[in-house]
Order: sequence, then C-alpha cells, then structure tokens
Amino acid sequence: EALLLALLSSRQHLGFTRIISLSFHRLRATCILHCQRRIGKMHFSLPTALTFDDGPTPNVTLRLLDVLAAHKVTATFFCVGSRASMCRSIISEAYKRGHEIGSHSWSHKCFLELTDAQLYTELRRAHDCLCDIIGKPPRFMRPPFGAITQHQRNLPLQWFDYTTILWNVDS
Repeated sequence: EALLLALLSSRQHLGFTRIISLSFHRLRATCILHCQRRIGKMHFSLPTALTFDDGPTPNVTLRLLDVLAAHKVTATFFCVGSRASMCRSIISEAYKRGHEIGSHSWSHKCFLELTDAQLYTELRRAHDCLCDIIGKPPRFMRPPFGAITQHQRNLPLQWFDYTTILWNVDS
C-alpha cells in the first residue's frame, strides 16, 4: 500500500491546498514501518494537511502517534465517536501531542441515507463524546465516505460551527 505523509508547517488547516486522507482500515503495521522510512524524504511545495479517518484503532493509532512525533508532524484525526468512547486515552494523548481532533460521526453511517434528525443525532453523540475527552468542541467534521449533500454540508456548520473537510489525495 502506498502511504502518503507530509510535514505540516502550520496547524491552521483551512489554508491548506492539499488534504491527504488515510483510513485506519487501510493502515497496517507494515505501512507504519514504511512511513518511518519515508517521512523524512517526502517534500511538497504546496501546504499539505495530513488526516486520518475511522479511528482510533488502539495499536495502530499509538504507533502512528510515535512515528508522527519522531518526525515532528501533526495531523488531524477524524474520529468515529463510538470508537473514541472506547479509546478515550488515545484521543486524549493525540490531542495533548498537538494533533487536531475532528468528528467523523458517531457510527460511520453514510450521510446520504440519513434524515436531518438522524444526521443531527450522529453528529451530536460524537460531538458530546469528543468534547468530553478533549475538553472543547472539535472545529472540523468529515463525513464518512466523503458522502454529503450541499444541504447536509450546511447543517454541521449551523448546529456545531463545524467546517466540513473533505480531501483531494486518498490512500
């Protein structure tokens, strides 16, 4: 598997030109080892944001945090609330290390299949969980599968003041 990593020059994600998304479902231990060898060699001329979705996954996330720390790289972790509730210490550790924590809904349901009320419940549960863990509301939200209508895209902003973040480089 190809694993794309880039150094972040700033934590202000809205100014990034390139947003790289890596799914924990595809992130394997061998990729982390590959990442350790490659991260110092990769350079981008455009500002780049590194993001991870679908976690946390206990062993993978902890190892990944160590790799990122070794190379002084921060990232945004878009967390599934139901997983975050079971791995609170991992989310807390990522936040303490300077990583951004964003919402990836409560149960990773496709937004296109949800009513507004169901979408609100998905986001509210994740929001409350993440606020409880990191002590403040997340600023960003990424819809599962990147699937979101224009109408739905406005709702997280209205309800939670979330900026919806997609990506333009996928792993």
